[in-house]
Amino acid sequence: MFEGGIGGEPAIGRVDGKALNVDDIMKKHGLAWTMNYTAQQEHAMMHEPLFRFRRGEHVTLKLLNNTDYEHPIHMHGHFFRVLALNDVKTRLREWRDTVMIDARGSADIAFVAENVGEWMFHCHILDHAAGGMMGTVIVEG
Repeated sequence: MFEGGIGGEPAIGRVDGKALNVDDIMKKHGLAWTMNYTAQQEHAMMHEPLFRFRRGEHVTLKLLNNTDYEHPIHMHGHFFRVLALNDVKTRLREWRDTVMIDARGSADIAFVAENVGEWMFHCHILDHAAGGMMGTVIVEG
């Protein structure tokens, strides 16, 4: 789930593992966006990963954009199939590493977690990523 922006939701998010209201996240940390209720500090030493997968695991994710802005969501280390946009199945189920999610929209993606490591998962608008809309996924061997 992607949230935030000026006047955006959620009322509470997490930064460095601590729950804060959005006003404090913006004022104290300069972060305005969250992924799964967490605003990640850019290049922080220790990110709690958004997800952990086992190598070879088949993964399907529903990405929900609860903001008034479009977000190109990018995953490092893997390509995924776009199964649906805004709950409408895609005709070609195209392979991507980035998917544009409409404001208040959604995307369903699927991939095999085949590359072991810790991979960035973030909005490709760099101001949004630097503003908290970034995280990592871990694939364990």
